[in-house]
Amino acid sequence: MNTMQAIQAAVAKERGDRYSASKLQGESLLKARENWARTKVLSGQAKADAEFMARTEIALRTKILEAGILSADYLRVNWTKEIKATNAEITAYLSAHPEYDVKAKRAKAEMILRRAQTGEDFNRLAKEFSEDRSTKEKGGLHENIGKNTLWAEVERAALGLEKNQIAPRLVETETGWHIVKLENKQLDQNGETVNYSVRHILLQKNFEEPGSNNPDVPAPFLKAEEIAKSEVEKEKRVAFVERIAQINEISLPEDFTIESPAQSAPGNNGK
Repeated sequence: MNTMQAIQAAVAKERGDRYSASKLQGESLLKARENWARTKVLSGQAKADAEFMARTEIALRTKILEAGILSADYLRVNWTKEIKATNAEITAYLSAHPEYDVKAKRAKAEMILRRAQTGEDFNRLAKEFSEDRSTKEKGGLHENIGKNTLWAEVERAALGLEKNQIAPRLVETETGWHIVKLENKQLDQNGETVNYSVRHILLQKNFEEPGSNNPDVPAPFLKAEEIAKSEVEKEKRVAFVERIAQINEISLPEDFTIESPAQSAPGNNGK
């Protein structure tokens, strides 16, 4: 496992990516050791079975695995020269994609603040625009929370308001820009806040990663530069692979056929 992590760290460093793998320990280490041992046992049994190893599909699968390893290493060797995004390419990508303009995000937050201040329903605005996934569907509500729970800047702004009052300006945090509305606050006998409820609409300084097709797993929010780097390298990688494929043309004989296991299994009637 240490060797594997060292290789991953070296590849990440060569690509210019941030990589920090935590050292396996406890139950995670035990599970990894058991999985590795099981794989080694099964591998040894397979190699000892001459009839099994002589099967055409096993030889083909082995070649496919070998090809995958070699192609991954070929990409690694050529990454810096052929695929790694340059600063100029990242800048050009962002210039061509104004949807990743942070200044435009802030301007949008200002527009939403004005709409809230003119009496539009805060709950509805939060559901439409907020990028805080934990409260978006609740109209931006953080209910009955104690002090020192939210962003310090948001809490300070909220506790300086009266019930149902909206902060007059955007509240900026490390995450983004917040439109803050105090719902209520509970005070103790000394006039100190015990807990409070607040609604907020958040426009993040980051952007959703494009290309996510899993509705059950929301796309992460990334910096504009991170998205640009990823998209540029994705395009360059595809072009590099296509260029290599053209140089090393692969063809199959016209009479090449293969049956799937479902077609060749007895009693399946070809279905």
